[in-house]
Amino acid sequence: AAWALRLPFLSRHDIATRQHHRPWQRLVLPFRDEDQRISHFLSVCAAPLLSCAQPSDPPQRRVTAPTAISPTAISPAALSPSAASPSEARARTQKLAWAKTGPQAVHSADELAAMPTASTHLAALEAITESAPIGVAVVSPQGTVLNCNRRLAAVLGTSGAGLHAGGMHQHFEQPAQLSQLLARVAGGESVVREDMLLRTSSEKAVWGAVSMSPIRFENAPAALLWLFDITRLKRVESELSDLANYDALTGLYNRRALLERGVRALNKAREAAKHVCVLMIDIDHFKSVNDDFGHGVGDEALRHIAHMMGDELRGADVMGRMGGEEFAVVLPATRLSAALDVAERLRMQVASRPVSTDTGPLPLTVSVGVASVLGREADLTAALNRADQALYQAKADGRNCVRAGG
Repeated sequence: AAWALRLPFLSRHDIATRQHHRPWQRLVLPFRDEDQRISHFLSVCAAPLLSCAQPSDPPQRRVTAPTAISPTAISPAALSPSAASPSEARARTQKLAWAKTGPQAVHSADELAAMPTASTHLAALEAITESAPIGVAVVSPQGTVLNCNRRLAAVLGTSGAGLHAGGMHQHFEQPAQLSQLLARVAGGESVVREDMLLRTSSEKAVWGAVSMSPIRFENAPAALLWLFDITRLKRVESELSDLANYDALTGLYNRRALLERGVRALNKAREAAKHVCVLMIDIDHFKSVNDDFGHGVGDEALRHIAHMMGDELRGADVMGRMGGEEFAVVLPATRLSAALDVAERLRMQVASRPVSTDTGPLPLTVSVGVASVLGREADLTAALNRADQALYQAKADGRNCVRAGG
């Protein structure tokens, strides 16, 4: 019996250069048994394939960057039209390129002819850099600007010549920060988005997101710096933070921020074994102020009280508006007796300084409750509740007075 076997007749040259251009041929080969058919297949097809995978021959082609092959790797004779055939010319070109570059890439003559030159690459890179929306610079380990684009000069309010002359340190609010970044890059580390406060040549503050990577420039170590102007983003972040933490009318902390910062002050005072007290302050007859004079005058009264609190209290004290006409104060490192004195001074200041309105001075008074934070309490909630109870007692005792809670 005869076995019909369809196999490609491929020479080793065809397999090595992947020029599988020969047609499939129909073979009718006599085989006595299955073993003979398999042996013949291995000798005809599998053995050449395996031999082509040896290190001495080129592996499967993969294309890499054009700069992987130097044009000098190809001799003029290899590219000459006098080559015996197109396939032989391609094979000779690829072998010459292989001998020069190793297993990185194998390119045909057509591919090599289409490769851009180094000068073309540099021109394209310069055009991309100049059109980039971020500042780009090459900086020496000492902070000298070796090269930069126009966007970087525009962000920093200077010119390329000015950057080359003065370096980058002059534009950092804290020049030591740039030195630290350059030291990290010199150690082989890449820096990804460090938000830095910068200064323009006119001393205008700008925020920049700085990234840096180690490179070699003119055969010397350097840092590639990217600078993205985030001044507007920081401004929006600040506005959002103000909305989240401050009372829009008085400028004091809102309830949430007061409790949060009050706990910080409490923990810090406990580390130093200090006492902490709280005040609850309420404007007397505030509803009558709104009803008789309008909400505009009521708003002015709230701002007036907040301003006097700022005058009377320390910078370490935490002040906030709890809501409506109620205010709260956290007094770190203050005993109960001292807190009562603070509350009394504030009450007297409010009573002696009426708020100015379009219809004339408007006298105001406040009632104050005082309480001490006990040693076992983890936050201000219980102390504020006791101060609030003392405040109700002051209201019941005729207002315009100070009372201490339990």
